[in-house]
Amino acid sequence: MERYRFWFSKRFVVSVLAFIGEMNIFALKANLNIAILDMTSKREVIMGNTTVIQNPEFDWDSKTKGFVLGVNEYGSLLAPLGGYLAMRYGGSTVISISNVIISILTIFTPLIIRYSFNLFLVDRIIEGVTQAFRFVSFPELWSQWSPNRDRSKLMAISLTGLYAGPAIIYPIFGIVTRKYGWPATFYFSGGLSLLWSVIWIPFVPNSPASDRWISKEELSYIQQDLKQSRPKNIPAMWKNMILSRHVYALGLSKVVYTYGATVTVVCLPMYIQDLTGRRIDEIGIYSAIPTFVNIFTMPLTGYMLDYFNNTSRLNPTQVHKLFMCTAFGFGGILLLAMAYLPYNFTILMICLILLKCTVSVNEVVCNLNAIAIAPKCSSVLTSFLALFYMVGAVTGPLIVAFIVTGHSPSQWNTSFITFAMILFVGAIAFFVLGSGEPQSWSFSIDEQNKKCDQDQSQGNQQSSTKAV
Repeated sequence: MERYRFWFSKRFVVSVLAFIGEMNIFALKANLNIAILDMTSKREVIMGNTTVIQNPEFDWDSKTKGFVLGVNEYGSLLAPLGGYLAMRYGGSTVISISNVIISILTIFTPLIIRYSFNLFLVDRIIEGVTQAFRFVSFPELWSQWSPNRDRSKLMAISLTGLYAGPAIIYPIFGIVTRKYGWPATFYFSGGLSLLWSVIWIPFVPNSPASDRWISKEELSYIQQDLKQSRPKNIPAMWKNMILSRHVYALGLSKVVYTYGATVTVVCLPMYIQDLTGRRIDEIGIYSAIPTFVNIFTMPLTGYMLDYFNNTSRLNPTQVHKLFMCTAFGFGGILLLAMAYLPYNFTILMICLILLKCTVSVNEVVCNLNAIAIAPKCSSVLTSFLALFYMVGAVTGPLIVAFIVTGHSPSQWNTSFITFAMILFVGAIAFFVLGSGEPQSWSFSIDEQNKKCDQDQSQGNQQSSTKAV
């Protein structure tokens, strides 16, 4: 009966809207990935009976492209502020305000970039700040809306939007850019984002208690399940969190998988263009194919994590290490295969599909691991981890840009080998330092004392059993 009610509950509807919101986050972040191909390429224009070749509107070299594609990630430096604002004013409030700001900036991007390159960089950084605020506010939202037994399902539905985004958005952006020009990509994504805000703002409050449409039964169910309180001593919590080796293991994993996610999303269109020379609309479709599979991989990963946690003899730490390290290691092997095997487009697409699957597995484990080790402080921890996210997101395009200075396949192979080594380092680090158990600093003092009493009681029972 509870399973039946879940699919018709308000919290499920919130997760579906969050899924669309995560797709929206990707669209606002990736619009430049397709548009830049048209902005910096020569184009054929038919004038009467003749075809004229026009020079690129923006003559940027590979390093400039890499910097422009990654500059918005500098906004992640302010992610801790976003986490604080979400805890103080509510996750939905911060998400709503941030989304309206970035939507307006996106619509005006073509005007801004044609007016001033430096102003365009400022625009992208501000967009990065609002994206970071939105990203770190979702854990705060789920800390209010998701009961423990439903949290994996709700988060998996929401996070799948990050991978449904490329599968749906890339082909659309490719067609829109080729037919109407690169400015239309920004108008399209910004307009859809504003439309989502119109639905989200009145329909999703900060907590179920503020919802006008939630049933009394569902509200009671959520409130009874979420009884844990947050730590009152915030400075002490921050100190213990920053000094935790498990947090840094997760942070390094965040750097590694974000590096991979950014490289595969941001640089994949350029890679396909360099190797195949296909049209922009075709590049959009081929770029979407590897990501489309992740629409199914991410929910499956969440289900398998629950299955292993509930049925196997492995503890949560062992389960998280198994999934994280396997995905990192297999991803590294795929990259080495892409670098050393003779070029074949079919084999390349298979490797890219499997590589994106490993990245999605790491995405799920990283997000669930943050909630596992800090159940009631996940928004704060996510804000801190956003700094690690920024490192991976910024360095990814820059490293590729410095390695791939031309259109040579050998340069792309070098970038793949570099990527593989980074994945192997991430696997080793999480295997040695990672954890999947709740940390004491994430609870209130009363709950810490209660947990200690429970542990001591269990220890006494085990001693008594041995004595008998």
